[in-house]
Amino acid sequence: MREDTKLAMRRAVAALAICAAGCGTTYSPREPGRVHVVMTNTGEEVLERDGKTYPIEIFSTSVMGAVAGNPAAEDVMRTHVSRSRTAGGLGILSAVVTPIGFLMLAASAGDPSTTSTAAQPPNPARNSTSRAPAR
Repeated sequence: MREDTKLAMRRAVAALAICAAGCGTTYSPREPGRVHVVMTNTGEEVLERDGKTYPIEIFSTSVMGAVAGNPAAEDVMRTHVSRSRTAGGLGILSAVVTPIGFLMLAASAGDPSTTSTAAQPPNPARNSTSRAPAR
């Protein structure tokens, strides 16, 4: 390799190492009473307030502790918890119902009594009013 190519590669590796070092997950908010979303060492996002963490989970109300004492934030968090529970329940329901629908569709595919004739175009050969003109 040429010397200028080696130098460019070294610079690129050094720049990448500096960028990677700046992406640490050890940040913890220091403002008292403020709520922040923080990523833990395991990659999980949690809410943190005054040094205490509150996991963000679909069916859990643990996030309510992060906003305790602030009526407006409590109202917003109650809405969040309610909508998360609704979305989680609908997700579970769809995971159960979808395979059942596919099984019903597969079972009816070979059954001639389930095929509809309403969507088929009319057959002009069977229609008695559409005869060819006589010569």
